[in-house]
Amino acid sequence: MDGIQVKIEYDQLGLPTVHVGDTKFTTYRRFHDIKTILRLTNLHHSVRRDMEPYVAANPQPVRDFYQTDGDILCDGDETVESKKKQASYEAQYAKAYNAAVFKYTRTPQKKFVSLVNGKMYEAFLKSIPPEIYKGFCFNASRKPSERKINIVRGHISLITQMMRDNQMNLIPIMLLFGGSIGATRDLLGKGIWKQLCANTLSRNKLIANYVTENTRDHERQNQAFVRNLFNDVISIPSSLLKHSSCDTLTLLHIKHNYKGLWNKKADLRRISDLFVDTRRMYVRAYPNYVVDQMAKWSPRRVAEEHENCTRNAFKATYSNSRFWWADQFPIGEFCYEGYTVKPLLTAMEIGIEGQSMGHCVGSYADLSARGEYVVFSVTKDNIRHSTIGMHMRTECVQRYKAQKLSPLILDQCAPIEAKFEAYRHIEKLGLTFNQHYMRYNRQLESSDKATHIPSIIIDLIIG
Repeated sequence: MDGIQVKIEYDQLGLPTVHVGDTKFTTYRRFHDIKTILRLTNLHHSVRRDMEPYVAANPQPVRDFYQTDGDILCDGDETVESKKKQASYEAQYAKAYNAAVFKYTRTPQKKFVSLVNGKMYEAFLKSIPPEIYKGFCFNASRKPSERKINIVRGHISLITQMMRDNQMNLIPIMLLFGGSIGATRDLLGKGIWKQLCANTLSRNKLIANYVTENTRDHERQNQAFVRNLFNDVISIPSSLLKHSSCDTLTLLHIKHNYKGLWNKKADLRRISDLFVDTRRMYVRAYPNYVVDQMAKWSPRRVAEEHENCTRNAFKATYSNSRFWWADQFPIGEFCYEGYTVKPLLTAMEIGIEGQSMGHCVGSYADLSARGEYVVFSVTKDNIRHSTIGMHMRTECVQRYKAQKLSPLILDQCAPIEAKFEAYRHIEKLGLTFNQHYMRYNRQLESSDKATHIPSIIIDLIIG
């Protein structure tokens, strides 16, 4: 059987077509593995059909639960022998798959992928001048963009002329819409076009990349949509446009309220998540509200509205009544080293804590209602810091008071064996901390003084 033929043909106008077997490519594509090529050439099913006898005869062992040497392995607890079996199976499967692919390509996989990419380069990229390719064919992550390459190929003469006329800064905008300068100017309007002409090449690249990643092709043909979008985007600083994962309204909110955090990705992600979540719930509760006005909300109002919307959303799920054991609970809100620790005594408070902190503590509301679990919210400067969860049998509170164990735990000089013994005795009595997490289940740093709060809680309960 002959292998898949890869060749280039040119039509009467000199336009290239790359043939990979029976499949024709009239635009540039870059392939990273053989599977994508086979799928696009309709040979994926043929290879899978050839693999069916092997898969049926060699079922893949499951990592999470299977038996080896008489021992049951679960939850990823694998022995060296089980890992060897898994690796052996994967190697055998890869060998069988490679043989099935070779049946059609008659070439090693990597060599065949390089062959196809080489023909793509020869047909579609070789004609692009290097300065144009390096300047206008890459996306925001500095990787070749198939869309930009195909647009550039159709406008090489226009781009060359714009470079000669010192209009290089407008090339990204022209490529964004894939038309002539006149058509692009008419679509955007004179006011926006004038501001774009005054921008540098790098800023217009950021604007074009941002619009590309946050809109669709048919939306960019709508004049009203494009003008409204550009009126917002051209007012956003370049340092913020680099964060293309944020929508325009979120970036405007960050621009108005967080000037010092424009280059801090971690903080921007936290702010963005909170704002987007608040906007989603607020629009659902007040559908007639003008969403664009939210961009000027202060951080304090965003936090307050998020709390209110979360509380309203949880009314149907979580009760706002105090737990039956709340009045007999031995401790209330207290402060420690600048932290405020508050026991959550309603199901709604627990639900809001889980929603605000991005973890699963809300699922413990039923346990708390039965008196088997206590949730503590730790805040610092009125900002949620972490959440503590503790198993506890409320009927045993009086018995805890007779045990003087927490001073031993808090004593930094106490032997480690004595501390473990104290913890073990407390667990027998029913006091067990099963979580102390920050937002999104992040662990506390060992230097964080909040790590001592569980010991303080034990001391207050049994002291």
